[in-house]
Amino acid sequence: MATIQSFTAVPQLLQQHLRRRGIKLTDQLSLELCERAIAACGAGLDHTLGEHVLAIGDYSMHHDLSIFFMLTDRRVAGRRGRIFFHAPLADITQVIDRSNLIVANLKLQLSSGQVGDATVGSFSRPLGNYLTAICQLHPSQRTPAPHPIPAPTADELTIVDWLNVNRAQLNAVCEQMLSVVSHRFRLGQITLDSAKSFVTRIFLHSRSTTFGRGMQNGWWMSPLPVDDLGQVLQWLLGQPIASYQQNNQHTLDFSVGAGSQAGRAAASTAVGLAAAGLFGVGWVSIPGKSVRQIRASLSGAPGMTYLNVQGLSTANFEPLSAVQPVVMGRLLKSLTSYEQSLLYRRILCGWSEQPAELMNKSDEELQARLMALMQSGS
Repeated sequence: MATIQSFTAVPQLLQQHLRRRGIKLTDQLSLELCERAIAACGAGLDHTLGEHVLAIGDYSMHHDLSIFFMLTDRRVAGRRGRIFFHAPLADITQVIDRSNLIVANLKLQLSSGQVGDATVGSFSRPLGNYLTAICQLHPSQRTPAPHPIPAPTADELTIVDWLNVNRAQLNAVCEQMLSVVSHRFRLGQITLDSAKSFVTRIFLHSRSTTFGRGMQNGWWMSPLPVDDLGQVLQWLLGQPIASYQQNNQHTLDFSVGAGSQAGRAAASTAVGLAAAGLFGVGWVSIPGKSVRQIRASLSGAPGMTYLNVQGLSTANFEPLSAVQPVVMGRLLKSLTSYEQSLLYRRILCGWSEQPAELMNKSDEELQARLMALMQSGS
């Protein structure tokens, strides 16, 4: 095997080893597939570094991501039934491929000493070949340079060139959000710290809606503050049956089985509409383990909230991705819609109003406020 010199060889390696039926590379990936894969393996993208998906190989018979791998520019993750694997590329010390014509067997030795089982049927050999090639590089050279979220200075927030360069990295909705933040800062309506916090939230949301949900250190990332995210979860899952806080971590327990508020809510109520969209009709019979409770733990951080979601199916709580990846995917997708609406309203209207008040504002009210703001100081 030819020696590679740097991460710039990755596109060639992807074509050489992973361009085959059943494996989708960057030019074939849809956001919907990335989101499903992220939910199914429970491993999101580190948007503080600019991580994105390079390839997804679904070996499962019904294309339900029950046996698959997801390769990013920083890690490989996936599952085979109830066996999950997740390995940062920089931590792999040896690729052990004992696959043959009859049996697939791919193991990854990590710097921690742990050996992970990354077997994914007939995709094991090409995936192993790709990882072997990448591991010829020094661990520090296996991933691209970080593409961090901007942390603007006061001067940068008032410079048109800075605004244009960074708007170009965002989706259309987030472009407008960034313009509003910059304008409100120039008018003295928000402080530098508040503006920088909004910039982080905007970039995090844009990257999540472009590449798939973010995650850091095993926690999902949301652009909303803790209180707003907690309210959104209650809109989706009903009133919690328990709520408690320890230090910076706020935990909410929801009952979601048959007969619970979320399970029986009528479609004529806001909770019912949210639950119907999240779980679907007859959601209790979704393939996989039934879930009786969902536990959401929230922890605030600068410009974001970390979120951990677990499901109770038997005696113990487990990651919801493990017991019900379909529900996990629907929950994350539902969160995204609320996150965009609430974040835009917070940027435009500030922090004084409650989430429900903000969400009750009509499009006409928001447009009138936006027009009045942009005409100020012009």
